[in-house]
Amino acid sequence: MVEEAMEIYRVVGEHHPNIPHSIINIAHILASKGQVANALKLYEKTLEKIYRGKNEQIELWIARLHYQSKNYDACQKVLKKMIYRNPEDIVLKFNLALCLQSKSVEVLNKDYREVKETKKTIEDLNLAKKIFSGLIQKHEDLGKTLPSTLKAELLATLKEKHSRILKISDERLFFIKDTLQNSERYLQHDIEMEQKLKGKHEENLRRIREIQEFEHQKNLERLRIEEEEQRIRNEKAEQNAKLVEDMAREWEEQERKKREEEMAKASTREKKDKKGKAKRKQDDFIVQDRPDGSEMSFDFAGVPESPELSLEGAENLGLGGLDDLKKEHNRKKEKKRKKDKKREKKDKHKKKSRLKRMHRDEDADEDVWGDQKQEKESEHDGQEVEESQNEVKRQKFEDE
Repeated sequence: MVEEAMEIYRVVGEHHPNIPHSIINIAHILASKGQVANALKLYEKTLEKIYRGKNEQIELWIARLHYQSKNYDACQKVLKKMIYRNPEDIVLKFNLALCLQSKSVEVLNKDYREVKETKKTIEDLNLAKKIFSGLIQKHEDLGKTLPSTLKAELLATLKEKHSRILKISDERLFFIKDTLQNSERYLQHDIEMEQKLKGKHEENLRRIREIQEFEHQKNLERLRIEEEEQRIRNEKAEQNAKLVEDMAREWEEQERKKREEEMAKASTREKKDKKGKAKRKQDDFIVQDRPDGSEMSFDFAGVPESPELSLEGAENLGLGGLDDLKKEHNRKKEKKRKKDKKREKKDKHKKKSRLKRMHRDEDADEDVWGDQKQEKESEHDGQEVEESQNEVKRQKFEDE
């Protein structure tokens, strides 16, 4: 039946949108089914669209829905707006006092209340007490204020309505007075509870601040340690880079000195070789004066240049002295050869020691200097081979 009624009201509303009764009836049905939000939307839509926000009956329905859903603040707002337009309406005042008293009961039944909330409740109770007292006084003056021209039926209806309001007002007023007598106790209790909670809250805040400060210091310490570790890593990297650079510079300096020493030794050997060749050439080509004062030359074997030289002439030339001279010359050459050989052995030993030292240094940075090391070793080996070949040639030449 309810669904059929709603369907009928919906069809009527679609065909006659300016007639509010169908929409209001649908709102009544929704309210009876507990669909408060949907019912309120229809009431408010009808009130604003058709009545421009002013219709006492619809506003009362809206206030009643707010009251039933315990939305007391919204209910008070609607009732105060209506009382502002109709200040002498006892029904509106009664409903407002009832709403104030119901909200006060709800607040005072809470396990925890804020002090300002309790104070506001006491103010609302005093206002409700004042309204109920005024309604009772107005009922006593009802016979005096009503005009005598009213019909007996209407007068009886008003008296019955006032009687019902009076009865409820007496009951509510008694409850309010009793509640106000205990209001100081409620207020004192709430003040003490709030102080305790405030103390606990401050203690909690203090602990929270301590924890936050501890975490902050911990984060700062962690950042400081990370920065210190990064600084140490950077310093080590710089030191390693500098060490590599110094090693490279030292290696280059050693190589330069070695090249200079080798060039100086090569130049010295070249000069000695030239000097030795010149001396051997001079010693091999011996010139001796003839008895008559002219010069006589001999070949490399000491044979006179002229084949017609007689024995007497040879004795006169002093061939025995020539042999002694050649022996002395050969002895000096042999002595010089041994000395040179000994020096070469010593130089080779130094080179080998230097090569071993270079190998040890180059092993530490084999990836960086490996190619240069092989090149230098090849160069040293080539120089040793060349020196050995020169020594063999020189020895062969001296033997001849």
